[in-house]
Amino acid sequence: MIHAAGYRSFWYFTLLVGLALAVAPIFVQFTALALIVISAGVTLTVTALLGLRRQKRIRLPRRRTFS
Repeated sequence: MIHAAGYRSFWYFTLLVGLALAVAPIFVQFTALALIVISAGVTLTVTALLGLRRQKRIRLPRRRTFS
């Protein structure tokens, strides 16, 4: 299982990769694959933003007391 710091860094890395893919066709000639690369970048960016928005909540089990 990914610990909390690794969880956030994974989504930040995914956000960085998604933004790089979305902006890449501006600087490089990807004429044939431009639409596919841009759509993959936008999808990764939106997914990363949703992953960062969701709070990672750890639920601790309740202690049972037998009295």
